Amino acid sequence: MRPDTEFVDTLVVPRLSAPHRPGKNIVHCATFRMAWRTLCDRVGGAVALEDVDDFLLKELAAPLPNGLVDDASAFSWIGLGEDADLEELHHAVEQRGGEQPRWNAPSPDMLLLYRLLSKKLAYPVPFRPAKYGVFFRGTPVEGFGLGDEGPEEERRAMARQVLVHHSAPPDEAVLELTTTQPEDRVLIAQVEARRTLKDTASRVLSLARGEGAPLDPEDQLAIPCVDMAITRNYRELAGRKLKNAGARGFVLSEAQQDIQLRLDARGAEVKSSAHLGVACAAPPRAFYFTCPFVVLLVRRRSDEPYLVVWVQTPELLIPLAAPAGGSP
Repeated sequence: MRPDTEFVDTLVVPRLSAPHRPGKNIVHCATFRMAWRTLCDRVGGAVALEDVDDFLLKELAAPLPNGLVDDASAFSWIGLGEDADLEELHHAVEQRGGEQPRWNAPSPDMLLLYRLLSKKLAYPVPFRPAKYGVFFRGTPVEGFGLGDEGPEEERRAMARQVLVHHSAPPDEAVLELTTTQPEDRVLIAQVEARRTLKDTASRVLSLARGEGAPLDPEDQLAIPCVDMAITRNYRELAGRKLKNAGARGFVLSEAQQDIQLRLDARGAEVKSSAHLGVACAAPPRAFYFTCPFVVLLVRRRSDEPYLVVWVQTPELLIPLAAPAGGSP
C-alpha cells in the first residue's frame, strides 16, 4: 500500500459526488461510506464534527442504496481497542484476505469500526496480453485484448464475453466484460467526463442498460491494465470533536481507507477496507512559557531566520507593573 500523499495525479474521495478536476485521476470506493454509516447508527443519527463542512457530513450520512454490495463479499466489525477484540478482528480479516487495519495506538476504551469489501471477478476465458502494449495518452502501458495469435475459436470465445452497449465514433464506447459472477458487472467506458464522478458513472450506467451486442471477433480491443494500492488518510475528518448530543467529549481519532484494484487479462480483483476510531477527547492543553524560550522571525520559504532571540533571563521582558492601590 502507498499513502495517497505519494500520488501526484490521483485523488481518493469519500463521496461519489466529488467533482472532476483537470489532469487528475479520481478513485472512490463505498467502503468508507459503509463504515461511516455504521458510526451514524452508533451515535443515533448523522455524525456532526467540529470545523467540518456540513454538506460533506450530510452526504456521508446518506443511506446507502439497496444491493450496493452482496453479503458474501462484505465484512463488518465493531468493538473496543482491547487486545482480545483486536485479536478477533485480526483473525477475521486474515481469513478473508483483507488489509489489516493499522490503528494508531488504540486504547482499551476506544470504539473501533471496520468494513471490508473483497471481490474477485474472473473472465470465463482469459484475454490475451497486448503484445505491444497500449499507448494511453502517448504513454506505453500494459494491456489486454483479443490478440492476433492463438486458436481462432479462443478468439471467438473472448469476443463473446465482451458486450458492446454503446459506440460513437471516433472514440466513445461503453463495453461490459462478462465474468463468472453474473450479478457483478465490469464496465469499461471511454466517455467524456461530466461535472462530477457520480454524473459520469450515471451516464455510463444509462448507456449500459439492456443486454448489449457481443463483440465481433474481427474487431480490435486494447484495454490498459490497472494496478493500484492506495491508503487514504482522511485528515480533513480525523482529530475533530463530535458534536452529537450523545457523543460530547469524544473525538474521531481515526479515519482511513485502503483501496486495491487489479484489472488485467484474467479479470478484476478489488479489496478495500475502511476503519474509524472514536476516543475520549484529550483535555485542553496549557502552554505557559515560564522557562527559557526562543523567538524566530523567518520568511515562510526561507531555510534561515532573519531574527533569533533566545530569552534566558527576564532582562529582555516587560516587568509587570504593580496594580493600582497596592501590591499584587
